[in-house]
Amino acid sequence: MTLAGGRQLDGAIPSLYALDKICQSDAIREAQHAGTFTILFDSGIRTGSDILKAIALGAQGVLCASPFMHFRSL
Repeated sequence: MTLAGGRQLDGAIPSLYALDKICQSDAIREAQHAGTFTILFDSGIRTGSDILKAIALGAQGVLCASPFMHFRSL
């Protein structure tokens, strides 16, 4: 069973799950609030709802290469 959206990895956890775990770290949150650490999410973005999910989980920016999607700062 493939859990990841990528073609290279079989059985890896989805990138949004990894983002959630990273953003739950107290050290990461403190560094974000201090302005010394920025989380940019660049994996598995297919729709606008994926962007909203990444921002809601704690990403400060989302990179996407789709020609149909444009980066918008919140």
